[in-house]
Amino acid sequence: NVKLNGLNFQQWSRAVKITLCTKMKQGFLDGTCGKPALGSPSYDQWIRCDSMVVSWLLNSVDPSLSGAFIYGIQQ
Repeated sequence: NVKLNGLNFQQWSRAVKITLCTKMKQGFLDGTCGKPALGSPSYDQWIRCDSMVVSWLLNSVDPSLSGAFIYGIQQ
């Protein structure tokens, strides 16, 4: 578990990419898993998965920095 602390971005970024790849969620990070249209049968599932990825990312950031990210992340 590598937490972003402001000095270790490259190590943290690599750890996040590996983790998301193993969970088959890298598309949420690189944009290839686009948000379906509202009303689409897969819309609710996409929102749940996106929220899970956002939660993982926020939990991988040092608490002293997470406040700067929590309101800047858009769904």
